[in-house]
Amino acid sequence: VFQLVGLFDENTLLRSGGGQDYEMWLRIARSFHFDFVNAPLLRYTVHGESLSRGTPKYNKAMAHEYIMEKFKGDYQSAPESFSRQLCWVGTQYLRSGKMARGRSLLLRSLAVNPGNVMPYLHLVLSLFGPRLYPRIFQVGSMVVKRIFGLLKPK
Repeated sequence: VFQLVGLFDENTLLRSGGGQDYEMWLRIARSFHFDFVNAPLLRYTVHGESLSRGTPKYNKAMAHEYIMEKFKGDYQSAPESFSRQLCWVGTQYLRSGKMARGRSLLLRSLAVNPGNVMPYLHLVLSLFGPRLYPRIFQVGSMVVKRIFGLLKPK
């Protein structure tokens, strides 16, 4: 696999933003078929010392912007996925206080797929400003997790 697609991209944005593995999987997906397995294949633990937990949102956003640019053609051929990715990156910027950049990406997400409701929600929430948006986002995430946690079959 690595002889065909190459080794990890050592771009500084990816190293500081935690996107090297994701970028690698995208390159692998260009050359190999993936399938879905509807079963847990591994168990892992996320803890306070995990590298990705300590990665600043701003660094994550920049790393994923780099990936979106690198795989621009792939993303543009899947507008719904591209819109979700633009929205996710936009929220990372908003959570790090970069409101103008975050809103710009949310608007781009809507231009790609106007049917994606999440950018509308985050644009409205971003009007609360850089101090309140991260708090609102955190509370909203906890509520969603609680709701979906209650809805899971036992």
